[in-house]
Amino acid sequence: MMPHFDTRLMQHRGPFVDLPDDSERAAHRMRRELRRQELEHMLFRVQQVWRALRRIGRGRVSQ
Repeated sequence: MMPHFDTRLMQHRGPFVDLPDDSERAAHRMRRELRRQELEHMLFRVQQVWRALRRIGRGRVSQ
């Protein structure tokens, strides 16, 4: 079974299908940067919750 390629992508680009133009590359970089910021923020939140839970856990153990 041949993999399905979207031929619409090939039509306006010619043979250089795997070389996106600058605007696409910039958009991709922006999306990647946004995603990285979201992940960093999520990690930050998880660490906050983790510290809070550890604090609660320690408090309960010491009583």
